[in-house]
Amino acid sequence: MVSCICLNKKTEQSKSHYEGFLGPVPIEGGGDEPGKHKLPKVFVSRLIDPEAIRQLKLKYHVELWDTEEVIPRPTLIRCVEGCTVIVSTTSDIIDMEVLEAAGPQLRLVCNMASDLSNVDVAACERRSVSVHCAGEVCVEAVAELTCALLLMVPRRLMEGCEAAHRGQWDLPLYGYAMTNRVLGFLGFGPVGWEVASRMQPFDLSRIIYYDKVTHPLAKDVNAEQVSLEDVFSLSDLIVCTLALSSETKGIVNAEKFNMCKSECIFVNTSRGALVNHDDLVAALESKQIAGAGLDVTHPQPLPTDHPLLKLPNCIVTPHMGSATYQTRLKMALSVVNAALETMHSTPHPSQ
Repeated sequence: MVSCICLNKKTEQSKSHYEGFLGPVPIEGGGDEPGKHKLPKVFVSRLIDPEAIRQLKLKYHVELWDTEEVIPRPTLIRCVEGCTVIVSTTSDIIDMEVLEAAGPQLRLVCNMASDLSNVDVAACERRSVSVHCAGEVCVEAVAELTCALLLMVPRRLMEGCEAAHRGQWDLPLYGYAMTNRVLGFLGFGPVGWEVASRMQPFDLSRIIYYDKVTHPLAKDVNAEQVSLEDVFSLSDLIVCTLALSSETKGIVNAEKFNMCKSECIFVNTSRGALVNHDDLVAALESKQIAGAGLDVTHPQPLPTDHPLLKLPNCIVTPHMGSATYQTRLKMALSVVNAALETMHSTPHPSQ
């Protein structure tokens, strides 16, 4: 039998979703004996789709952190011991300490995220550990949420919703229309392109983007490449989809906000550390920009008393860009495919 061990005791909320494989499950054709596991071990640091777990259990001994809560660092260190595969999320920092705790047999880190910003890729390379992320399958869902924020913030929908709940139907909650507006992008990869494509019906006057590389497909959505400064000074709506690196960390700061129009809306669905949050608070409080929509922050989560959570012209969502049933299933199956491919690949140098 192959057992799926749930390491968190708070299982009641998830039992109905995972009924049928929280305990030992017989697998036709063999498997581990009860209480033992000879199959290679995979540790999954968050609840993922049950179908993905079922497929993993065909080839692996699976241990699962059975809650949506972030696994504590000491627990993560303990649970990865003996792993062949680690399935992580953006909340898990996978560094040399984690890799060493896992042991020399570790072959793969699968990150359930759109990038590897929480994974020390160089450390993985030094230990001959492959890395995988589910970036491609997240694109459409992240683009949809980005568009939602682009509509919600300028039309002040959160303020309107809260006013309605208070019975205040006569507030002058005027916002900005989309027609004849300039949409600018910081970075123009797959998410940027999908957002630009979805915004086509809104009769924008111009779509511009800053990126170090020219994107041939940009012409399909009438997007033109400009300088970084031009994106900030010309745009009415700015979408940040840059990848996080040492070069881009904190790239959105007071200097950039000072270039913006007063009616500018800033949206970030990439990584929180791209933005200096103190400078963003100052820009929002002083009305240097009109509003912001953030699906990512730094730190994450923000302290509940953080100014960004109290400003009426800022919408913050809890990093839910990929949070659709369809996308999370695709992400989970992407992880399964990577793990199964690892089983059939060449032996690890340690073996």
